[in-house]
Amino acid sequence: MSQGETATIINQLDVELDDASDSAATISVEVAYALPHKQSLVALSVPDGSTALEAAKRSGIANDYPELEIDESTRLGIFGQLVASTQPLREGDRVEIYRPLLADPKEVRKERAARARARRESAADSDAEKTDAGDAGSDHPGGIQADR
Repeated sequence: MSQGETATIINQLDVELDDASDSAATISVEVAYALPHKQSLVALSVPDGSTALEAAKRSGIANDYPELEIDESTRLGIFGQLVASTQPLREGDRVEIYRPLLADPKEVRKERAARARARRESAADSDAEKTDAGDAGSDHPGGIQADR
């Protein structure tokens, strides 16, 4: 047997061993990531006992999104519920990779409330000016003169 034949047989055995270990106790999961203009959902089999982070890394989804780095600080969820990266997975779980927030939701709500308050105050001031202008020369509330 030549060295080339020996190497080929060894490589075939390695592949067969890898295939056998892959089929032992695996579960099917999905990994999802989305941007406003693009979404990805990858179905894969992982060894039973794999974590959410391991599935996210194995999915290869980061290859499609250069800005995405999957590590221990990546926020992950399963079916919309935030989980630790070490969360063990169960058959059929969908791991969701969350994008970082662009703005603090509390601050956004405060700003929106301040703008609404300013609009209401501006509208109230405008209504008061109209009422004051309509009252000129009238002794009846609301600027309506009664017939005498």
